Amino acid sequence: QRRVHGEMNRFSDKSEDVLCVVLVFLPFSERRKCAEVCRQWASVVSDPFQHLLEEFAISIHGHLCRLSLLTPLRLRVLRVLRVDACDEFDDNILRALPSTIETLNLDEVPITDGGLCTFASRCERLRQLQLALVNIHGSGLVAISSKHCSSLELLDLWECYAVEKDCLVTSLSLLTNLRSLHLVDVCIDDSILFTIGNTCSNLQHLRLEPCESVTDDGLCKLSRKVRQLVELWLCTSEFASNHGIKTLLQANCNLNQISLEAFTSLTDDLLFSLPLSCPKVTLLNLNRCGGAITDRGMQYVQKHCPLLKRIFSYGTGVTPELEEDGFFEGGPEAEIAVA
Repeated sequence: QRRVHGEMNRFSDKSEDVLCVVLVFLPFSERRKCAEVCRQWASVVSDPFQHLLEEFAISIHGHLCRLSLLTPLRLRVLRVLRVDACDEFDDNILRALPSTIETLNLDEVPITDGGLCTFASRCERLRQLQLALVNIHGSGLVAISSKHCSSLELLDLWECYAVEKDCLVTSLSLLTNLRSLHLVDVCIDDSILFTIGNTCSNLQHLRLEPCESVTDDGLCKLSRKVRQLVELWLCTSEFASNHGIKTLLQANCNLNQISLEAFTSLTDDLLFSLPLSCPKVTLLNLNRCGGAITDRGMQYVQKHCPLLKRIFSYGTGVTPELEEDGFFEGGPEAEIAVA
């Protein structure tokens, strides 16, 4: 107080970027004490993310304090944020994120539906949302879908076991502009496929795993409006047969990657129709589809699909001799990487 106006604290003459780098190393309890120093410090501490970085894309793994080691700029124009296994990233941090976020990838962080609802109301234009191992029930997902129904193009849910089916159906029914949808280890049945088929006409990338309750009826309804797929990844079904898969493939002639792993009711008849339905296919995964897939069907596909480069046939009736010719990739070690 004794200093004249022209001799203010040296920090006031420095950029807030430097101040943010210093304060971010402190725990939140200590930052609150720093807010009492002056108005400038209080402004920074009250909304640390708003003053922290100005990167277009940021990835955080582990402790939140590592965020300060990236670039000491502001966060107000942040577009992409990825957070992996960070216990400090909770609803309070989620609510403080800037409204410019377009891609949000949260993996194993302690957020709830309440935090997602607040984030949805503040975010201006969310394009991509990826959630993995988060304990949400679905109301936050519905809030995001309602606010960003026309802008959200990608939705990934991985191992979000607590998500309720009704909330997921409601959310999908709002996403009319969705381009990519990955649902892994969430509840998937015909009602999910009905909703996707009625709403997501622009869908190009689809992965559903597992599909234990999916039937031919659901696959036929899915093909009602979904006719622009280029990648299809379905896994584990005892009830879906050639009929449902054929209907879906015929509706999407531009498919180039097809994975039907553990669809145990499929036969060679599906492979005989594949060259006509999907002439552009480059990858075909039939691992664990059972003995009804034989050498005859595989050889037919190999001959009549000129763009086909890789076939996975472990756990089918294809003989080891055919797998060893370099065209097929069999064996338990064969893995499929989702593009």
